[in-house]
Amino acid sequence: MKLETLALRIADKAEAPTLEEAILQGELPSSLDCMVWTGRKTREGLFPRMVRDADGRPLMEPIMQRAAPLIQFNGKVQYVNRLVFEKTHNTTLGRRKLRNLCGESLCVNPNHWMKQPLAEEEQPVEEAIEPPMDEEWTTEEAIELLEMYLTTNETLDREHALLIDIPPDLLEEALNQMGKGHLLDG
Repeated sequence: MKLETLALRIADKAEAPTLEEAILQGELPSSLDCMVWTGRKTREGLFPRMVRDADGRPLMEPIMQRAAPLIQFNGKVQYVNRLVFEKTHNTTLGRRKLRNLCGESLCVNPNHWMKQPLAEEEQPVEEAIEPPMDEEWTTEEAIELLEMYLTTNETLDREHALLIDIPPDLLEEALNQMGKGHLLDG
């Protein structure tokens, strides 16, 4: 998808026409109002999530997850707020996390997001909506989650709460090790 098409789609789904021009010009929009995303988003609610205890051991813990805006771009699903932040700040966030300043998790106005300071990235942040793919995953952890998922499901839904945070390449590797690689075709 071209940048022009992406900018138009984001502006349309956020009902913020000024956002299109800001993305195309690589600058912050002049509006300080929330630009609430009306398109595809993650599910909201209490979900089990893989976290690490103080000793670095993985465990499942219920986490209240707020909805986050999603869009398909360059062949993968991405968080809209990160994408808009990168395009309007002419930067690449990489593994850096964003912190929401307005309290509306579906807001995509880049004026309402800031990079977390590096010191905070090393500590768990409950309200962060960034994907745990920023964490180091092991194949064993992915297999454990897949086994839990497959006890109640026969097909693969990559957006299921147990699977959405597993990096795609690790998910594929884990399925192949389990002899369930055929589920990727469905």
